[in-house]
Amino acid sequence: MLIDEIAKWTGKKVEVMASDIAYKGILIEVTEEEINLQGEFQWIAIPMEKVTSVRPINH
Repeated sequence: MLIDEIAKWTGKKVEVMASDIAYKGILIEVTEEEINLQGEFQWIAIPMEKVTSVRPINH
């Protein structure tokens, strides 16, 4: 998955699948190493090597 494709959703609510877990939050930053989300109660840092998909949530 290309970083530029994911980065276009910065500031939007997304769902990230990693290690069979769905993480939801506002996409804050994406780098070669990790994806950073602002979750409902905490910040979430997901290692890029664990990420299998990222998609915007449209609600």
